Amino acid sequence: MNTSRRLAAVLAPLLLAAAGCGGGESAGPSLTGTVTFNGKPLPDANLTFEPDGPGGATAYGRSDENGVYTVHTGRSLEGIAPGKYNVGVEAYTIQPGMFDAAGNYVENGQLAIPKSFTSPKTSGLFVVVTEAPDNTADIPIEGEAPTAPEAPTPDAAIR
Repeated sequence: MNTSRRLAAVLAPLLLAAAGCGGGESAGPSLTGTVTFNGKPLPDANLTFEPDGPGGATAYGRSDENGVYTVHTGRSLEGIAPGKYNVGVEAYTIQPGMFDAAGNYVENGQLAIPKSFTSPKTSGLFVVVTEAPDNTADIPIEGEAPTAPEAPTPDAAIR
């Protein structure tokens, strides 16, 4: 076998895998739902779904303006393998690296929900995905909204 054929034999399966073999693939059943904070839809939230136990892949979702999310694994695979997942939710009223209404730079952002919910390990939130093709799991978050950090006073900046 010449070098060109060897290279083609090695690269072809890799290219097919990278291309998704025609698209439309799924990582498993679909999972959608609505994430809310104190009963109101939580827009633009990033959700992380970590398997509760060995095996499985971490999956991700992002809520729209109505708090509705869809889970995906990887760039193009929608869906999630059946099982129990611990969930972390991260949502901001001011995105990291932006300015607040008073014109103050907010380096770390201003969370819209209590920090304990941002990690799947500390949130206490979980979903169970079944083998049914379509799963729905709403994620209600309750708690006190974080307060904005106080802007530094001119005297504090001098110290």
